[in-house]
Amino acid sequence: MLGRKVTCFWCEPAGSEGEAPLYRRTDTGETFVLGQAPPGAMYYADWLSARGPDGHCLIVVTPHGPLNIDNGYQLPSPGHWTRTGTPPKVTMRPSIGQGQKDSGGWSYHAWLNDGVLEDCE
Repeated sequence: MLGRKVTCFWCEPAGSEGEAPLYRRTDTGETFVLGQAPPGAMYYADWLSARGPDGHCLIVVTPHGPLNIDNGYQLPSPGHWTRTGTPPKVTMRPSIGQGQKDSGGWSYHAWLNDGVLEDCE
């Protein structure tokens, strides 16, 4: 769906439900099991090894699923993402591409600008 925009929001740990970690939206107080985070959720996953410029591993949930923004992070060099800003107001360059269509294109392709995911047109 071209033109779709998803505003990101910050989430923090909020305990657990059984063995599943719970996270809470800091803007609304809504809680959810981490594996069921809605698009726009942004949180640190410091149990992963990738680290961004702030020393944390940042995840954003896109309409296609979770994306480890810092998995490809390095200081500016060809083929790697850079991120700026403070979560959830993060900008990422270049664009996000997730999954592969049978035709070889991305099944999800968007820009992350100042905390808003916007489909590429």
